[in-house]
Amino acid sequence: DRMVDCLAYIAGLLVISVSSVWGEGQTVKITDGVYGFDLGAFGNTLPYSAMFVVTGAGVMVIDPFNSDSARAMLQEIRKVTDEPIRYVFYSHDHWDHASGGQVFKNEGAEIIAHNEANEWIKSNTGPDQIPADSVWYGNTKSYTLGKFTMELHHFGPSHGNGMTIFVVNSQPRVAYFADIAAVKTVGAFFLPGFDTKGWENTLEKAVQLDFEKAVFTHSPPQGGTKQDLVNHLGYVRDLRDGVQDLLKKGTNPFAIPSILKLEKYADWAGYAEQYPLNLQHVVVEALLGPWARPANKKNTIQTGSANSAKSANVAKWHIKSGF
Repeated sequence: DRMVDCLAYIAGLLVISVSSVWGEGQTVKITDGVYGFDLGAFGNTLPYSAMFVVTGAGVMVIDPFNSDSARAMLQEIRKVTDEPIRYVFYSHDHWDHASGGQVFKNEGAEIIAHNEANEWIKSNTGPDQIPADSVWYGNTKSYTLGKFTMELHHFGPSHGNGMTIFVVNSQPRVAYFADIAAVKTVGAFFLPGFDTKGWENTLEKAVQLDFEKAVFTHSPPQGGTKQDLVNHLGYVRDLRDGVQDLLKKGTNPFAIPSILKLEKYADWAGYAEQYPLNLQHVVVEALLGPWARPANKKNTIQTGSANSAKSANVAKWHIKSGF
């Protein structure tokens, strides 16, 4: 069955992303004190770029990814500075970003995540994952260490839970984006975990933030600029507008991925393979509404006691109205 084979292939890639041994990692100085790090697990096929900031009073790290990449990044940090690792930030709850934190915790780091991300992590902890030591709430928070302040921004549902955008007040100011944008690259697969309208809203707010350069998880560690974020917002809008226009004309939804060709993005990475899958996601949302998110994030499966089944908190699922 082709569908089963496809799902198995995707699952295999996701497993690799969580547990693979890094290849030829690359560290790039973005500006004074700010570095991008690509663990190199996928060669040139799929960058996984993290960011770390050397402040003069300690190091701040964004996204350890997994234990192998965390150890590799720690080695790279030690080539730059012997300052202690003070803060490790999770961008969101997904295992391929928020795993490997124990490596830095062993160095004395404090792990920090948005409360929405951490609640999900506590109930659905990955095999290489630990919950945060501290959480933050709401839309904005900042952490000052040495000569730098790291701003944290959360603009509601977009991808995963607790998606956080980071901006450091370096010269020039540098932002970090996990999964929600990249340099001339379409979305991954069928956009798993994306709320498309929320994604668009988050990008709209993000382009208003004060920064010039940006590091993107799935782009090489030298990153890009705010214009790359603007370009990605345009891609999301074009997807949604194109699907809505065809549906209004009475087009068969199942035919849309083979009809709607956004040729202006044909030179983007992943266009041939991933773009049709991106379209499928947008079509499904247009018909069913945004992807379901749990109203109660407590685990539905409890173990360890005879009465656990009685005390299990069953998540209540809902679909938010509107597209």
